[in-house]
Amino acid sequence: MPIDFADLWRQIELGEDSELELKEVRFRAQRVDAPRRDSLADELAAFANANGGRVVLGVTDDRVPKPLDAAKLAAGIGDRKADGQ
Repeated sequence: MPIDFADLWRQIELGEDSELELKEVRFRAQRVDAPRRDSLADELAAFANANGGRVVLGVTDDRVPKPLDAAKLAAGIGDRKADGQ
């Protein structure tokens, strides 16, 4: 399904609600430090058990965009594969 970015930004400007969860992605060295996998899984399960929703990565709870660093993200995913996760 295509994303209507204008509509998504309107939702982000209103803040989190039962259908929108904002998650800042933070790194420690080359690993993803936040959001934690269990926290993200809880949010996804809550949406699955309700009417659905959106998790937006790269936006703080204060609705400030924090762009993802693709190189760090790719490196962190590679580390997890090497660890068997």
